[in-house]
Amino acid sequence: MINFIFAILIAITLSLYFIYSNEKINNLLLASNAELSEENRIRHETEMALQITLNEQEMLLSELHHRVKNNLAIISGLLNVQIENLKDDESRLIFEKTKDRIYSMSLIHNQLYANKLFSKIEFNTFIKNFCSHVNKNHATQTSFVIMQNTEKTLLDIKTAMPCALILNELITNSFNHAFKNMSVGVIEVGLKNDNGYITFSVSDTGVGINTKYLKGEKVGGISLVLSLIEQIDGKLTYENKGGSKFSIKFRSAS
Repeated sequence: MINFIFAILIAITLSLYFIYSNEKINNLLLASNAELSEENRIRHETEMALQITLNEQEMLLSELHHRVKNNLAIISGLLNVQIENLKDDESRLIFEKTKDRIYSMSLIHNQLYANKLFSKIEFNTFIKNFCSHVNKNHATQTSFVIMQNTEKTLLDIKTAMPCALILNELITNSFNHAFKNMSVGVIEVGLKNDNGYITFSVSDTGVGINTKYLKGEKVGGISLVLSLIEQIDGKLTYENKGGSKFSIKFRSAS
């Protein structure tokens, strides 16, 4: 009888213990769930705040590129007014070159604004748009063709801007000097991305260029090209066979 009573007491004790333990576990689970819910709420609010900040930054960058593009367009318009009042061809050429440089920079900002990708630019697309502009706006006595042999290549803004100016200088140099006394001319722009290195080239079928211009003598656009190549830590290779060919090789930032 005593053993039976003792067994009942043990059973009751164990039952009470399990009830207490289950209640404690339930309380712990409820507290843990409440804590997780609070953490999720805080995380969600933080993510929302970060997204709002990111959207605001994108809007500011978009507005910045848009304003820069518009301001450059205004400057270009002012140069056009000045060009119309110039009488001598040499002065007009200087202003035209300046206007082309401004346009190449404006086109970079326009592409960044249009694509909403503010850190990098598809430079092959830039080349296509720039060459289209050149075909429409540069009338010469020579019938010319601009060929493009480019691969999809992303450049960061710090590299794209110098490359845009290099492209402008080399193409306008071909227009102004390569095809004198020639009825037909070809300009080819190349862009290749290979194993982390980018090769960017401009060639023409013109008369070639005096290599002294590439040996430190400060001569107009070529001097600017050499300076811009230094900015992107590039290496210049020049060929003077059947025309000029400038090849610039530099390391990809991506």
